[in-house]
Amino acid sequence: MENMEMVINKIMDKKDGYAYSGDDFVAPTDIMVTITLHEYRELVARNSYTDDEIRRLRKKCEELEKENKELKESSKDKETLADIKVVISELMSAKGKKE
Repeated sequence: MENMEMVINKIMDKKDGYAYSGDDFVAPTDIMVTITLHEYRELVARNSYTDDEIRRLRKKCEELEKENKELKESSKDKETLADIKVVISELMSAKGKKE
């Protein structure tokens, strides 16, 4: 009776979907699949490649975000410099009119 209750609880836990992390229990309704060692190695290699690719793309994204931030700051500096030049030219023309 106790064993049947455990099986029912495990089945209900697995009902939530693939997020279930209790891989150490096979419920009677589970389907078992057998793969060869070669297939397993291919799966591991693909997973490793995918992890490396994700890591590389995240690093590239961070670098691009950093570059984007630097360019925005540089753009603000150029706008400020342009504004200062306009003010200086206005002051120079105002000073020229007074003389």
